[in-house]
Amino acid sequence: MSRRSVLECLGTLFLRLTRKHFEAPRARGRVTCSGSDDPVCRESLCDGGGPKTRQVRGFTLLEALVSMTILASSIVGITYSISQSSHAATRGIRLQQAVELAGNQLAMAVARADADPVDEAGADDRFQWKIRFEEKDYGVILASVEVQWQEKGRSREYMLSEIYVPRSLMSGGQAQ
Repeated sequence: MSRRSVLECLGTLFLRLTRKHFEAPRARGRVTCSGSDDPVCRESLCDGGGPKTRQVRGFTLLEALVSMTILASSIVGITYSISQSSHAATRGIRLQQAVELAGNQLAMAVARADADPVDEAGADDRFQWKIRFEEKDYGVILASVEVQWQEKGRSREYMLSEIYVPRSLMSGGQAQ
């Protein structure tokens, strides 16, 4: 149900309640329209042929229950949407932190690694990471960082890789 339709239902509910409140002292049941300034009587119910009556209709219990059900379901829907957006924001923050951690760990590992890079692992309060080095063709090395964390009982991971040339090859050494 859209927000606009909920607001229209609430507006209709308010108008009916206020109308019932102001019409209650007049009479219950039928009201005579003869000589009345009521636009409802003049336009639709009194066609000039003598006194006519119209039914004064109040707001029934069934209508109140239906409007309260609509209101309650819209509140539940809005609450669910807010909850989902909050969880999505938290997941996004965790992923951003994992990306930053992987980038920092990879940069430090490549800076420390020379001709003989060593695999390593580590952890902090929220994330665990593993750094792996794999020698590829022509002496270049593939460095990979895998970051893992738990989120709502599910294991999440992010992997970042970089290919680099060791300093020994860049300074004129030969690949093996």
